[in-house]
Amino acid sequence: MALDRYSATITPKSLLSVDDSVLLTALVSGNFPGSPIDLTFRFRLVDGLIDRLEIGQ
Repeated sequence: MALDRYSATITPKSLLSVDDSVLLTALVSGNFPGSPIDLTFRFRLVDGLIDRLEIGQ
């Protein structure tokens, strides 16, 4: 698994509700080039399940 291979950890920084989506900003760090990096996870929930997910900087 990639998280084990790179010793990755994800530390949440903020959580916002925007329109019909949730924006989670997190610090991702580990044993990989470019570490640490802030990533934004934008997702939409439908009936309590993730219906759509986008990950970006």
